[in-house]
Amino acid sequence: MDVIAAGSLLEFAVSEVPSFPVGRIEQYPIYPVDFEEFLEAMGEEKALDYYKQIPIPNLAHEKLLSLFNRYMIVGGMPEVVADYAVNKSIPRLRKIYSSIWHNYVNDIEKYGSNQSEIKLLRHIVATAPEILDRITFEGFGNSNYKSREVGEAFRKLDKAGLIRLLYPTYSTSLPLQSNYRRKPKIQFLDTGILNYAAGLQGELMGVTDLNTLYKGYLVNHMMIQELISRNERIGFIPPFWTRENANANAEVDMIIKVNNKVVPVEVKSGAKGRLRSLHEFMDRSELNYGVRLLANEFSVEEAKTSKDKKFQLVNMPYYAVGQMQAWLSELAPHIK
Repeated sequence: MDVIAAGSLLEFAVSEVPSFPVGRIEQYPIYPVDFEEFLEAMGEEKALDYYKQIPIPNLAHEKLLSLFNRYMIVGGMPEVVADYAVNKSIPRLRKIYSSIWHNYVNDIEKYGSNQSEIKLLRHIVATAPEILDRITFEGFGNSNYKSREVGEAFRKLDKAGLIRLLYPTYSTSLPLQSNYRRKPKIQFLDTGILNYAAGLQGELMGVTDLNTLYKGYLVNHMMIQELISRNERIGFIPPFWTRENANANAEVDMIIKVNNKVVPVEVKSGAKGRLRSLHEFMDRSELNYGVRLLANEFSVEEAKTSKDKKFQLVNMPYYAVGQMQAWLSELAPHIK
């Protein structure tokens, strides 16, 4: 007899099984609607056809960028997308998001082993949407909680899929090794949920350049959400790259694998942005190209680090992040 099981507590239930039936269980992780699915739900057939082309024609750039901005406001929760596709109303979505968010918060009680842990979980969920940078477990959210208990609570939220932790790597080649002793970043299940929880949806209405809000944090969050949703590997989450020393720090937004190479990807607000951290990575890598995601059309330009290393800078529009690895797999062999 075939059995299908689903739910936010499934990971917790499976972990309590004394003997896991290897080979008899298939796992199918469900993620928020990605941008390609959003275009399909919105009935944007022509835009969808352009989106699937490699590279995307420049004539479709403004239309796709506008739709992607709208996607970042709406988010990818299926019920929300379905309602917006019919009614095209952002204010209508607040009631749906309110229900989804409060159901998640109330569900947290099932994750806690005692009242103290339940209280801590609620504190994390209440304060996490306001944090835009790497976090410290000790005293998280201006509290008196200790590092060990906060870390354990975050691991439960990560296991439930509501809030995941992104850790840095120092690697510039395979295998990628995350450093779990360093400060992680927070990634919510969905950018739309984050917008609602942070009270941002009202501010986002009518805004054409989302880079002006939250210092580009929302764009970066959605880039990672897209990569997670499009990846077939269970539990996949892209690391970010860091170099930390007493004199200067460098941080590249995300690292991806293309043709068995480690490729740095910077997400930049607006149409331009400094690339000091990307240059730091390139000086330590044998790779001959790096990627910048921004609001511009697709292009490839020659670049040079402060140490005079020449490389090709591949500029890709934000909305192409879901196609990025396919683009690079095709493009990389031709980059000199």
